[in-house]
Amino acid sequence: MSLFKASLLGIASTLVLVSAGKPEDSGASAVAPQFAEVTYLKGYKNSGLGNASNQFYSHAYDDTCESVFGGAKFAPLSGSKKTVRFEAGRRTIINAVTNNFQGSTVPTYPGSVAVDESTCFNKGAFTPKPGAVYQIVQRRENTGACRLEITDLATGTVPEDFVELRPVPCVKTQRKKR
Repeated sequence: MSLFKASLLGIASTLVLVSAGKPEDSGASAVAPQFAEVTYLKGYKNSGLGNASNQFYSHAYDDTCESVFGGAKFAPLSGSKKTVRFEAGRRTIINAVTNNFQGSTVPTYPGSVAVDESTCFNKGAFTPKPGAVYQIVQRRENTGACRLEITDLATGTVPEDFVELRPVPCVKTQRKKR
């Protein structure tokens, strides 16, 4: 199912303004003042035979699809975190997508297998502070609602100016070369 199709089906998602549990890092690293350090975390758990997930994060500095870049990609056999730098003092939009695939047998048709696919998408924005360290994670277990959490590791709280944005997928188009 494409991200666009998933958005039309009404995706269950929630933006959480308080970090669940303790952040993984203390926030005590030295970051150049023109940047903020951001660690994306893999936020899904697979359980059971035949389940798989992947997760994608990206960020942008404005509301256009053309400005979307960078981020992190997580798959079942990939790492569990990725650290990047954001420009400090500049409003940054975070896009988070989690896809889940769950296989099962079909009792009425012995030997057959069914695959359920679900997608969860969240979008939010905040302005990173110079030298600050943040953690971003979209949590989801197999199916159901997901939640995006952004934590300032120095304070353990959500950035003051964090806002939830309408989760509209952004699809970049390939520009034709002349």
